[in-house]
Amino acid sequence: MKPTILTAIFVLVFLTGISSAGTYADERRGFSFGYPAGYAIDAPHGGHYFYLKNTDGKKTLMGQIEDLSEYPREIYRELKTQFRDFGVDRALLRCGADGPDGSAYCPAVNSEREFTTANGVRAIELYLDHVQEFYGEKPGKTKTVTGPVYLVDLSRGGSPVVLVIGTVPYKQMDKEQKELAGFIIDAMMSGD
Repeated sequence: MKPTILTAIFVLVFLTGISSAGTYADERRGFSFGYPAGYAIDAPHGGHYFYLKNTDGKKTLMGQIEDLSEYPREIYRELKTQFRDFGVDRALLRCGADGPDGSAYCPAVNSEREFTTANGVRAIELYLDHVQEFYGEKPGKTKTVTGPVYLVDLSRGGSPVVLVIGTVPYKQMDKEQKELAGFIIDAMMSGD
């Protein structure tokens, strides 16, 4: 018997005491997950990415769906074709930002841990090396570790589909954000 979203939510409520207030479903990619009371999902632009917001509208987490088959063929050949490699590539790229006063980027993975949820969903927890460069009167560079960033495998044969979950922008997740990310990943259901 295949587990249902209601089964996953029951288990989460029973084990964690956190109850689900709503469900986000992506029919096109065949997945869904529950999210706790006090939060809402904002999914602009057709669901390529979504924000989990708390009741005051603050963006708490961002999920971005990366599907290798949606990239042009000339890029496709150069990108990694396995879930882990493609996901890491997208997470590192998403970390970058440029502005008039500096740049930020993540050149490498600092550490990673792969796991499988009770629902059979494969995921990876990443911590990334983060570099912040400052320009102008006081130029400089800082190096830190940021994370975690989560990669959730939504692939269903063929090319990889990855849900990247992190903060907006990438920064160290606080305890609440880690619990929310864990809740979402544990409640993830694939349409397979």
